[in-house]
Amino acid sequence: RANPRLAGGLRIWQPGLVLGGGMTLALAGFALWSLLLRPTRTRGQVWMYWFYFLIGVSVLGKGPPGLGLAGAICLFYLILTGRWRLLGKVELARGVLITAMVAVPWHLAMWFKDGRAWAREYFIYHMLERVAEGVHGDRGTFDYYSSILGVGMWPWIALLPAALVAIVARRQDTATRQGQVRLLVGIWAIVGTTLFAITKTKFHHYILPVVPAFAILIAFW
Repeated sequence: RANPRLAGGLRIWQPGLVLGGGMTLALAGFALWSLLLRPTRTRGQVWMYWFYFLIGVSVLGKGPPGLGLAGAICLFYLILTGRWRLLGKVELARGVLITAMVAVPWHLAMWFKDGRAWAREYFIYHMLERVAEGVHGDRGTFDYYSSILGVGMWPWIALLPAALVAIVARRQDTATRQGQVRLLVGIWAIVGTTLFAITKTKFHHYILPVVPAFAILIAFW
């Protein structure tokens, strides 16, 4: 007769063994690819690896919206500059693998643990309904975060309107590195604020990912 305690232990450990083995193979494949087939040669490649690693961390912290925010900023930058050739330099294949190695294990573990109940609460309730309907927390219009930023960025918030006008009104020379950085930070500030403003569910800390962009724009101005 089967031991219920042993059977329960097997149900818990088997998914973990499968997951651990899969992640080990993925890591070994990435290492082999990087070191033997296509070694890392430039500082830019290393920066991109860090970018994808932090994207994975943001997905762990906030789910797919963390990926969506960064993706939207990059997309608008490519559209406004027309520099689509950058897609061949951003280590996309390795980046997908790095992000998956960081973000996927927890998601798989939760699927193994709670299955469809977790998936429905995670994707439908905490993702779609938070954005489209508002499920808890605060509500507000596009100016909801103005008072929060007023306190959180005091006294530099007084310079933010001028900094935003300067980055929008002044045509950035995207042929120079300085112009590219200014444009990217401006897109980061505007797109990020827009996405959080149109989200129905609001919390004061939601705007935090945009605060560094505001600070950099103020420093530029």
